[in-house]
Amino acid sequence: MIKNTFVILMCSWMSTTCAQQWSQISSPYGGNLRCIEFFDQNIGYIGSNTELLKTTDGGNSWTTTPISGFSINGFSFPTSTVGFYGLNNNVIRKTTDQGATWTGQNPNASPFGIKSLSFVDANNGWAVGGGGTIRKTTNGGTTWTTQSAGVGTSDLNKVHFFNSTNGICIGDAGKIRRTVNGGASWSVVAVGASADLLGMHFVDANTGYIVGASGTILKTTNGGQNWMFQTSGTTAWLYSVCFKNATEGIAGSTAGLILRTSDGGANWVQENIGIFVIQQAMNDIIYQNGRYIAVGDAGRIATDQLMAGMDEVVPPPSVMTISPNPANDAFTVDLMNVRESDLMLNIYSVTGVLLRSEKMNSSHQRFDVGSLGSGSYLVELRSDKTTAYSKLVVQQ
Repeated sequence: MIKNTFVILMCSWMSTTCAQQWSQISSPYGGNLRCIEFFDQNIGYIGSNTELLKTTDGGNSWTTTPISGFSINGFSFPTSTVGFYGLNNNVIRKTTDQGATWTGQNPNASPFGIKSLSFVDANNGWAVGGGGTIRKTTNGGTTWTTQSAGVGTSDLNKVHFFNSTNGICIGDAGKIRRTVNGGASWSVVAVGASADLLGMHFVDANTGYIVGASGTILKTTNGGQNWMFQTSGTTAWLYSVCFKNATEGIAGSTAGLILRTSDGGANWVQENIGIFVIQQAMNDIIYQNGRYIAVGDAGRIATDQLMAGMDEVVPPPSVMTISPNPANDAFTVDLMNVRESDLMLNIYSVTGVLLRSEKMNSSHQRFDVGSLGSGSYLVELRSDKTTAYSKLVVQQ
């Protein structure tokens, strides 16, 4: 992640093409986007920290609806009209009209949030999450029963069911569990992994991929009974993975880093697509309408298909200016139309090392250069709702 920052900064500051062409899709929300799913070729949703984003034109434009203060972590849309999403407060919401209305469900009281859902039809589904949580419903979410995968209090991050009996779940510390009886019992799948496993995608009933921390990539060709390590060529965390066919797929990391394969994962090639900067994660990827759509931190929505009227990378409008720039002994940060009280100003080296972090107490604030030596730096303005970046040059 951090090692790729210099490349990305140079791409942004010098307008250099870094990878296969990607476009940034305009987002109405600046917080973290966590998951994406579509009902059909037009209607889709993105889950975020405090908003539910919706598209009716296949992902070209998005609108927002506030939710009740808890993050949406995962979707499952088993039919063209019925869908579910899970929240950090252990609530699951259901729609029967493509999201025009949503009703709440509580799958047994629990302090842990729902991270992932998998429904095989409108009635049968599973939800997993924090503290080893597994819940099952056979009546469309009206009632839920508790299951145990034997992972203790480790988080379960993703679940996938092929049918009403066979399923896989993955979690922290390399945990993989498999069931052949609808979750009545779960068996340990030993792969020798210790990294947190974060993303999972099955191409078909046999072939699937898992990605996770420290560049971990695993592949199965027998429905999850056995998994093989693949060489990613990176130690960066991988949060998401998606294949558009049996051989071509991508895995998403941070700071615009993706890994691409065209031979079913035998080889992975690193690319920097820009758009995602510094510690911004690519949290979910979907292949929809002949293109990848990736969502991540700071409201980023990206696609590998150039949008009409867009440049390759479209930066968000600037809310921050720095002067003088270059700076000698001090510089001033001015904010425009930003009124949050929890703003932090972070200064990174071009290798991605966080050097300073200070609270913004006003919209016009002076900072001493201090121990920063001559050179270029990345200044990040961050809150729960706002993220902005600017280049700072120090000349001493």
